[in-house]
Amino acid sequence: MSPKRHVLVSAALGGALFYATHSASSGIACFLAGTAIDVDHLYDYFRHKGFRLSVEDFLLGRYFTETGRHFIWLHSYELVLLLLASWFFFQLSQLWIGISVGLLSHLLCDQFTNSVHPLSYFLCYRVSNDFKISNHPAQG
Repeated sequence: MSPKRHVLVSAALGGALFYATHSASSGIACFLAGTAIDVDHLYDYFRHKGFRLSVEDFLLGRYFTETGRHFIWLHSYELVLLLLASWFFFQLSQLWIGISVGLLSHLLCDQFTNSVHPLSYFLCYRVSNDFKISNHPAQG
């Protein structure tokens, strides 16, 4: 999904979360987490291109198809579950709910707009497949 659309989705959800929880930190955290998660793309980009940044190349995301791998460490349903479990068991502030909702919304948007294997947003799956991109369940 495009960065602009992630901003729109995250802003809408952040606003809805603020309205529902009356917590500004939760709404802001949702927006920031839903948009800033893509910072993990820098690892993939620099790993392939070296430390010369072209914003256009970065935004196009061709480095994934060029390398055939995607590390995207923060794009992980396991991370969302860890954050939610931490919030629940340690009675953390609603800020953690905002972060979790922001990350989850980003993952779900990517899940349904990017043509990758359905399990690709599970870090365990990516690790077990040596971070190789696969578009269909039959591919490895």
